[in-house]
Amino acid sequence: MPRRWAHTRGVAARARTLVPILGDAADLIEAAAWLHDIGYSPTAPDGLPVCVQNRLSEIARRYGPFDVVTRFITKAKPHLIASVGRVSGAWTLPGRINVMPTIFR
Repeated sequence: MPRRWAHTRGVAARARTLVPILGDAADLIEAAAWLHDIGYSPTAPDGLPVCVQNRLSEIARRYGPFDVVTRFITKAKPHLIASVGRVSGAWTLPGRINVMPTIFR
């Protein structure tokens, strides 16, 4: 996560440099910059939807078997999958429109 966090901070800092041009609207651009990767988790690096199991496998392959990220994901995998299930279930509660595509579940 340090690289992702550094990336997000950098994007927000660049957005803040637009204050002289955008004036009051710069706050909105900066907020968008902070949130621009909010949907990254249920998508592959190319932005396409992916199920949680495949996403976790892709991350582990990218970092390699001995990296701390892979070790964490391996240990937390049941909890991560359960969390995705809870979120997708909350989006399909009675009276709500199901906005979560089945590919994420």
